[in-house]
Amino acid sequence: MSTENELHDRLASALPGTAIVYHIGMLARDRDRLATMLTPEQRDELNALASRAWRLAVAGWADLLQRRIGEACFAYLLVVRKRPLSARSARALAAPQLMLAEAA
Repeated sequence: MSTENELHDRLASALPGTAIVYHIGMLARDRDRLATMLTPEQRDELNALASRAWRLAVAGWADLLQRRIGEACFAYLLVVRKRPLSARSARALAAPQLMLAEAA
């Protein structure tokens, strides 16, 4: 996963329980300005992507997990939650689009 838009597209078409890998590495280190091996542009995109994943989890759209792959290497997963079905939840269905619009 490399961009917020790709994450949004995957989330929009994913079934509940689908796990989306949004980063492989060490997220805290890779987001840190001094410790990262990423370019400033890559770090900025990762920060935006990780922040978006966090906001989706807080809004109830997904759960965030990490799976150890190896020494100092993890897969960071966004697991899609069941979507609300009631009519009053229509605003919640628009939440990813609204969050995407606020990032623009």
